[in-house]
Amino acid sequence: LNPSLFAEIYAMLLDNKEQIEEQRKYYSSIFTRNFDFVIKLNGVTYENEEFEERNIKFNNLEKNLIFCLSHSSLYSSFSILRGKCGLVIMLLLWLKHTGNRFFEHMAEAYLNQIYEELSTYLDMNFRDGLMGIGWGIEYLLQNGLIYGDSNEILEEIDAKVMSIRWERVKDHSLATGLRGVIAYVTARIKGCILSNNKIVFDQDLFNSLQIAAKNLLLNDTSPEENISYVIEFLDLIHNQNLWTMVRPIDIKMIESLSTKGTEIEQKTYETIKEMSYCIK
Repeated sequence: LNPSLFAEIYAMLLDNKEQIEEQRKYYSSIFTRNFDFVIKLNGVTYENEEFEERNIKFNNLEKNLIFCLSHSSLYSSFSILRGKCGLVIMLLLWLKHTGNRFFEHMAEAYLNQIYEELSTYLDMNFRDGLMGIGWGIEYLLQNGLIYGDSNEILEEIDAKVMSIRWERVKDHSLATGLRGVIAYVTARIKGCILSNNKIVFDQDLFNSLQIAAKNLLLNDTSPEENISYVIEFLDLIHNQNLWTMVRPIDIKMIESLSTKGTEIEQKTYETIKEMSYCIK
């Protein structure tokens, strides 16, 4: 499977879309069967303007996906916005939107690479390390894009998270610091609740992160970054009544990473966000 070659071929199809459309119209014109009923049926739900708007959005998303696939060499890590995890999310969202199984095969190839390298990763940060990879896998699981037991898949990452005293961490950022850890742990708690799975984290971790989270809220050094998941973490560990209202994690949680990121990171974030809205 060669994603770059696929992107090149797919781009050629897009370039010749008008010619293909003309041929389609010609063949339709020589058929004897009347397709008016089908056209009317398709128009029941959406008016012409809505169809046009959806087509424009579909085409733009398709072009964004091709752009990202054709620049796959820039996805240097396994993380979300500039790694293979981001490609997996885009491909599986597009599979869900289009039903084209080819995207599933591409996603599986990237996902297998991630699983194979997971145990060799040492960096704990969110932008390029284990926190971001783990969060991305939880996103896939919680949004029904892949299936599996998160406690088994993320066992090694969870163990590493529990081995560190997080209240001593001075870096409060999402990309490389405390926010990234809290984002991951919050995602894991929500994933366990949604799947009726055992929450694997011990009380020592919760105590450590609780102190760290409260210090972060009192002495916030990055006010422009999202703190909703920090508050959500504290709520979830203190009030189990809230568990019934838990919803799958949303890509908007990590928007601040894209605003400070490269063109490819911004493109990846916007594409995932728009795709996720399309399939809801």
